[in-house]
Amino acid sequence: MNIFVGNLSSHTTDRELQQLFEPFGKVTSARMVKDKFTHRPRGFGFVNMEERTPGEKAVEELNKKMVHRQSIVVREATLTESRNID
Repeated sequence: MNIFVGNLSSHTTDRELQQLFEPFGKVTSARMVKDKFTHRPRGFGFVNMEERTPGEKAVEELNKKMVHRQSIVVREATLTESRNID
């Protein structure tokens, strides 16, 4: 399951993103999206979870969770979002 994570602090790392989702199941990838010119974080990222049920549980429990003093947005990613990140 591909999950969109938004409203992330610029201090959030790929590893932190992965660790946030690992309690729910196997994370196959976690990536903060960066601007292709400045290489600065764009405030969102994507997490791929191996199985759908744990992914749905993660979305339910992590949406609106405070991370680095910001309430994050967590939802299933759309196909368009996943393809147009660069």
